[in-house]
Amino acid sequence: MKGKSTYLIISVLICLLLIPGVTFAKSPLKDPPSPGERDAGAYYNRGLAYYHKGDYDRAISDCNKALEINPRYAEAYMNRGAAYYLKGNIEKACGDARQACRLGTCKLLNFLQSRGICK
Repeated sequence: MKGKSTYLIISVLICLLLIPGVTFAKSPLKDPPSPGERDAGAYYNRGLAYYHKGDYDRAISDCNKALEINPRYAEAYMNRGAAYYLKGNIEKACGDARQACRLGTCKLLNFLQSRGICK
């Protein structure tokens, strides 16, 4: 049985090597790459990744950096507001939701208002 599983694994690896565009990393990444000093989008994206992992403090920190670079970044206000909301800081969540809406992204404000959280 062991011979069949080894054969199957080798067959799958050979097939993967033949598919164009499939590459294998030499070593796994331990930390995400650092954004460039003036790259608001990279800070926002990394903050969004932290948000989805439940690391709201780091999400807020990266959104702060994105907003320092680009104070009109509506999505960064929205993501930071959502992180504040999940941390229980309703005042800051509503403030960021309102600012995001003023800049054209009202999803978070609509959500919070529909639940009676923000006025």
